[in-house]
Amino acid sequence: MTVSLCHFYAVFFEFRFRLKYHPEEFNKRQTEAKAALQKRCEVFGKLLELNRVTSVSLDVTRMDDIVMLLDAGMAVITTGHF
Repeated sequence: MTVSLCHFYAVFFEFRFRLKYHPEEFNKRQTEAKAALQKRCEVFGKLLELNRVTSVSLDVTRMDDIVMLLDAGMAVITTGHF
């Protein structure tokens, strides 16, 4: 069975449009985005409490420290602890 390219694009864009603009999907995505933002804020707060953020400056010469800070943040986001 062959599917025309035009039909493929029509189905693809309908699906994408629905995910982006359908009220139910939009509310679901908005809730997920809000939860992710709250989690990032909590992680940043933890890193601030541990004085991990204040010791790092955003300078190209401090790249190792920046990477370590980002790694610590990812560890907290994925596992919940260091």
